[in-house]
Amino acid sequence: MIDLETQKSMVLAQFYYDTKHSGNAHAHPTFSNDGKKVIFSMDRGGHMWTAYMDITDIEEIK
Repeated sequence: MIDLETQKSMVLAQFYYDTKHSGNAHAHPTFSNDGKKVIFSMDRGGHMWTAYMDITDIEEIK
């Protein structure tokens, strides 16, 4: 995530995709309309999933 004002960034999560999904995995996040959640795809147990992360309690980007 990047703070556009300060240009500071932080990694929210890091995922490793199964090689059979490498061409289908798109880890590009999408923010909810209210800016409180990040939605992304991930490989878990050999299956592709859509997941979200609540970012309302994340402290200031360092």
